[in-house]
Amino acid sequence: MASGGEPRWAVVAAIVGAITAAVIGAQIARAFTRKHLRELKAQMFSSELVLLVRVCSPGEEEKAEQILLDHGAQAVRPHEIAVDKRLEDLPLHSLRVDPWLGDEPLAHP
Repeated sequence: MASGGEPRWAVVAAIVGAITAAVIGAQIARAFTRKHLRELKAQMFSSELVLLVRVCSPGEEEKAEQILLDHGAQAVRPHEIAVDKRLEDLPLHSLRVDPWLGDEPLAHP
């Protein structure tokens, strides 16, 4: 456009570029999906697949158990684990994004 080209050719070029990028992206996504599915199938055939589901209430726990059982899961067992998060456990908790902010912590527990 800056060199005196017509706007319609710029639009056509943009559309062709977008379609090309979409096709390439779809092919890459498909390749990763196939690889992931092959790995999951291999684990299922060897009976080594363990699936963990994190829920926040007893109702969600029952729903998750039912979904797993409906899809052929075996040995569904609920486990209670207390998750205690402290500021020190969070990644980058002490990061100073801007040195001009001072010494006070960025996050408060």
